[in-house]
Amino acid sequence: MNTQPHVLVVDDDPAITQRVTTCLHRHGMTVSVAGDAAAMDELLAREPVDLVVLDLGLPDTHGLALLRRLRAVSALPVVVLIARASSYDRIVGFESGADDCITKPLDPVEFAARVQRVLRRAQADRTQPRGLSGAGVVRFDGWQLHRTQRYLQTPEGAMLPLSNAECRLLDALLACPRAVVTRDQLFDQARGRASAPPDGSLERLIARLRHKLGGAQAVGAPLIKTVRGMGYMLDARQVEAVPGLH
Repeated sequence: MNTQPHVLVVDDDPAITQRVTTCLHRHGMTVSVAGDAAAMDELLAREPVDLVVLDLGLPDTHGLALLRRLRAVSALPVVVLIARASSYDRIVGFESGADDCITKPLDPVEFAARVQRVLRRAQADRTQPRGLSGAGVVRFDGWQLHRTQRYLQTPEGAMLPLSNAECRLLDALLACPRAVVTRDQLFDQARGRASAPPDGSLERLIARLRHKLGGAQAVGAPLIKTVRGMGYMLDARQVEAVPGLH
């Protein structure tokens, strides 16, 4: 049985794919390459993949649109490659569901380290749910957070996939219901200390969670409240860990 992480590289530039493939092979990973969105879809339907490396400049589909489409149906970790060292580009990447954003040209050592960090975080989220007695599922005000599979179940039964960062952020808020969680605490939980998030990324993560927690509540009081100058609070009145469910 192959225990090497399987990484799918989605990029139409042979020079980039060769460099990325060589780098990941050296760090014990299996690599597949797709040159466009159609090839990516075909491979994902055929083989299990542990992480996607996605270039935002694809020929047939804008990378951000592809990232959003992928995130809408899967919690698969995604590392995006961006062409400019712009805070705006990184913010948009995180807002669209990326687990990390790396600027080209790539530094092989840094690239491999950041891919490995995202893989470790995803593995930890699957096998070691944190808080609330380690339960895989937490119910709150009719909602359910499925930690190990990283999705939200709405009160109506619909399932909404979450990115790593979204799941960790909601987990941090659920650990302290109706109490303020500071911005620094949420940054540490959502991204980890190894990479500083760009300005505005936390607000966009909060906005994405509010949207997913919205529905009928979008016109009323949001579940996630902003506490000006301090941080955020999850205004959930019933939080219950469900042992044995994943």
